[in-house]
Amino acid sequence: MVLLKCPHKMAVCLFDFKAVNLCREVFCPIVGCGARLTSTEDFENHYNARHTACCSVCSRVYPTSRLLSIHVSEAHDSFFQAKVARGYDMVPS
Repeated sequence: MVLLKCPHKMAVCLFDFKAVNLCREVFCPIVGCGARLTSTEDFENHYNARHTACCSVCSRVYPTSRLLSIHVSEAHDSFFQAKVARGYDMVPS
């Protein structure tokens, strides 16, 4: 179950993803997102596509957590960047 604000009743609705959605509009609860969706199924799809492998530093979204991990190392990890600058081979053999 997820708590979401219901814009129609100005209260908090409890949505069970397996239950019938009685609310006409679902807002994404992630700060800064603001997506408006028409059903809990649309919300699940949106959440999986936009928020499951998202970089917390630059907000880029990746299709898998493995690619996100590689991005974080390459773009935001100063230790990784220092090793590359010194000529270390960072590709596993």
